[in-house]
Amino acid sequence: MPQLIGGRILEVSAGVECKEIRIPLGVCASIVPFNFPAMVPLWTLPICVATGNTIIMKPSEKVPITMYQLQQLINEAGFPPGVVQTINGATRA
Repeated sequence: MPQLIGGRILEVSAGVECKEIRIPLGVCASIVPFNFPAMVPLWTLPICVATGNTIIMKPSEKVPITMYQLQQLINEAGFPPGVVQTINGATRA
């Protein structure tokens, strides 16, 4: 699948190009805000996993249940263990 997702080259100004290259980085992180508890993971997760990366998602401590439910769906879908991980907690340990 990572081979199928190519980048693109955009000409953003006269003689200025912006190159988008999608290559595996290894581990990605997604810090999910309280006001978009489902939208941000669903933006970041597909691109991260489709390009061959693993992802660690940290939901807001104010709305952790949304990410918990999403993680349950991911597990039921058959993702390999460790590809999508969720960590919880507040700013202070």
